[in-house]
Amino acid sequence: MFECDCKAKWLFSWLKMTNSTVSDVVCVGPPEYQGKKLNDVTSFDSECITTDFVVHQILTYQSVSVDTFQYKNDVFVAIAQPSMENCMILEWDHIEMNFRSYDNITGQSIVGCKAILIDDQVFMVVAQLFGGSLTYTSMMKAGPSSPSFKTLKSPVFPNPMILNFFKLKVKHFLLLLTAQRLV
Repeated sequence: MFECDCKAKWLFSWLKMTNSTVSDVVCVGPPEYQGKKLNDVTSFDSECITTDFVVHQILTYQSVSVDTFQYKNDVFVAIAQPSMENCMILEWDHIEMNFRSYDNITGQSIVGCKAILIDDQVFMVVAQLFGGSLTYTSMMKAGPSSPSFKTLKSPVFPNPMILNFFKLKVKHFLLLLTAQRLV
């Protein structure tokens, strides 16, 4: 006897996919399934809200951090790849329904790429293990154009560990925790 509600969806799915012989599981409730064998239930999909995720796209990039951001009507992903010495920026392709390459910022042992949107401009803070952190700005346009991030003259912080951006009222702040001190 088993309560055949959404908590039993995993068992229902497993019974449908297994090659094993399993004795009948009889439902004691809810009322619409009472007395039925779980194998005879057609589906739980209409009754259950699930958070089952399926693989949509495999990105073969080895990374240590991923940051997503939106600019205008587009969605972007910045992937820090220390072994490839770059920060790969991908853009969502609304037609193909996948991420595609948008831009690439190179550096030394990049451990973080953080997008910061201020007004109508995109800044990318790139944290490197060697050579400090660098800030880039972009002249981003919607669609696959020839994007380019340009280096800004900014302070270089050695050994960055954590970087975050936030806004209080109208002021923007960048929090950068280094191995040596909080900046």
